[in-house]
Amino acid sequence: MELKAYLDSIQPLDAAAIAKARERQAQLAKPPGSLGRLEDLSVQLAGITGKGHNKIEKKHLLVFA
Repeated sequence: MELKAYLDSIQPLDAAAIAKARERQAQLAKPPGSLGRLEDLSVQLAGITGKGHNKIEKKHLLVFA
């Protein structure tokens, strides 16, 4: 597939999924905003995938010092 076809396939973020993700964040047992950028990334991922709750199968944790 050529680059133009890939670029044409990019869709805007799903506003409904973003709203669901924000609602879910508000229901979690944690202070609002306590996870910082991670919360923003989860909402953005919801907008990209169109799902209010995403599961990440392969998780990795990298620690740099």
